[in-house]
Formats: sequence, structure tokens, C-alpha cells
Amino acid sequence: MRVLHFRSTSSFAGAERSLLTLGRALPALGIEVKIIAYYRQRPPEPLVHRLVAEGRQEEVDVDQWEDHSRFSWRAVGRLVRELKRGAWNLLVTHDHKTDLMGYLAARRSGTPCIATAHGYDLSLLRMILYRHVDLMVLRRFSRIVAVSDSVRRELVGASLSPDRIRVVHNGIDVARFADGASRRAIEWRGRFAAESVPVILAVSRLYSQKGLEYFIQSAVQVRRAMPKVRFWIAGDGMLRKKLEALVRKLGLEETVTLLGHQDDIAAIMAASDVFIMPSLGESFANALLEAMALAKPVIATSVGGIPEVVRDGETGWLVPPRQPAAIAAAVLHVLRNPDVAARIGTHGRDFVASRFAAAHIAAQTVEVYREALAASPVGRR
Repeated sequence: MRVLHFRSTSSFAGAERSLLTLGRALPALGIEVKIIAYYRQRPPEPLVHRLVAEGRQEEVDVDQWEDHSRFSWRAVGRLVRELKRGAWNLLVTHDHKTDLMGYLAARRSGTPCIATAHGYDLSLLRMILYRHVDLMVLRRFSRIVAVSDSVRRELVGASLSPDRIRVVHNGIDVARFADGASRRAIEWRGRFAAESVPVILAVSRLYSQKGLEYFIQSAVQVRRAMPKVRFWIAGDGMLRKKLEALVRKLGLEETVTLLGHQDDIAAIMAASDVFIMPSLGESFANALLEAMALAKPVIATSVGGIPEVVRDGETGWLVPPRQPAAIAAAVLHVLRNPDVAARIGTHGRDFVASRFAAAHIAAQTVEVYREALAASPVGRR
């Protein structure tokens, strides 16, 4: 089976990471995969998208197409030609832009097409309109892959047929992600003179939906009990200046460090003692999978798809959103009970390895592909 993935992208986040993981895992199941990254480069972003660069390094077939506009008939025509020339059995789209263009191209080329719903970041006002349009487009797809039960409920609540929606979570190659991370973590500890102090970490784009102001506010209470604690935030985004101002306002310059964009997330996670996800909304939590793969104790807000990964008191701890005091209390509990933290971290790693392993998720994905082809008149030919 030959499957073409079409993803509009301007960053390297959960959807891009899951695409690469899938691109590595599917060939072992007899699936030939190609990924098209539809990318509008804006300085200081690199000329070659990270999805493309890493894919090529890992021998995943990834091509980059220039994104010229919100919608492009030229891109639709190019995709039609690619589908016909490559004799692709199935097209998989991954966002509101490629859902629309992919659907039109699939119709013109006679190629079966399914969509993957990664959820909507409504912290961007324009996404409210895009979501409305996308939901109308998704009603025309015979199959939709939702990356969590939370996303499925959202789609069903928007009047999409539940019979057409299949939940397949994102996956992770636990051994690959963890390989060498502990060794590289030593450098991170030394770089910030944090060899012997607790490090609390959040990894996130700096957007309002990620709830990072509550993470920063929680540091006030934690520092009061443990003055030498360190809080790190790895990631970049539009709220950087606002978050830096909050750090100064709270007098946390010696406690909270915004690391900016970082490529080696595994090493930074390995260097931390506790991982926090303070999101206000989250379709699925790839960063939680990564932290748990390293057996880190995790604390996350009970929103969206997070409870599908974090089972409170079993694989991590859940706290209410927008409550820095709850985050602080959970952090102090973890730091004061290292044996409990280690046990929960181990349970989390085992849970991720058994439920979200890349090979397991790839097998579920192939079943959806086969189902979609069997249901399509074109796929049955």
C-alpha cells in the first residue's frame, strides 16, 4: 500500500513528531509512505523545515512544498498530479488547510482520502473561523482519525458522524527517544549550574492555551519551600516577552529560565526532576509521552486528551487548570517523596511503552487505512 501524507506546517510540534514516528514505523508493515510538508517560510524560520530535515536524516521520504497562501488552486493541481503520477492508494490530510485542498485533489484524481484530526488551537482567533470551515469539509470524508477520545467527542459534538471517526493516539519509539538522553543531560545541568538542585520543566510553544503563566506563578510557592529549585521552560512563541515580564514582576529571575527553542528535548527532559504540562486545553499530549518514556514523574492539568495519558496517582498526577497553587502542591509532594515519584515514573514509562509504542500505533493506523480503502469504490478497484 502506498500512502501520501499532506501536512501544512509552520512549526515542529506534536503533529510533526507523530508524523515522523509513523513514517519510520509503517514501512515494517508493508506501507510505503511519503510526507509532503506544505510550508511558508518566514524569518527566522529555516529555509528547510525541520520535518523535512529530520525526515531525510532518518530515511523517511519527506518533500517540501512552498505555501503561498491560505488556499492555493496551484497546490491543488500539483497534488492532483502527484497523486496520479505516484499511483498513491490513499491520501491522508492533517489540518484545516490540507483537509480542504486534499479533499479537492482526491476528488479530481480519484484517490481515496482520509483526514487526521489533531484538534484546534483556539488561542488564535482566526482558528475559530478555520475550525468552522474545516468541520464542514470533514463531513465529506468517509473516515477521520482522531488523535484522542477528547478530539472524537469534539467532532461528534460538532455533528460529525461517530461511525466515520476512529481514535488512534499518537505514538512514540520509547527506546529511540531515550537513547543517550541521560548522558547528554549532564551538559544541561552543568550549563545552568543546576547539578544538585531540583529542576522543574515545561516544554511547550509559548501560546496562551499552554497555561505557562500558571506554571511560572507556581514557582513562587515552590521556591518559598525550596529556595534552590529551578524552573525551566523550553520552547518559543508569541508570548515570550509577556512571560519574561511576569518572571521579572514576581522576582523569579534566579528561579525561572526561558530556554527558548531547543532541538534536543530528550536531553532537557532527562536533566529535569519533574515534568509539568499546565495546559488549558490539549488535544493530545506528545510531550507527556516523551517525559514518561524517560520515567519522569509528570504533573498535568486534567483537560482534553491529557487524562488518556496520565492516570491520576498511577502514571502521574492531575491538577485543575489555572490553579498555580495546585501545581505547586503537586510539585512539592513529588520532591518530598522521591520513592513515590520514582515508582510513578516507572509505571508511566511502562504504560507508555505498552499503550503508545510506535509499532502498536502503526498497526492500528494500518487497520484504518484498510478500512477506508475497503469502503471506497476507488479503493476496491
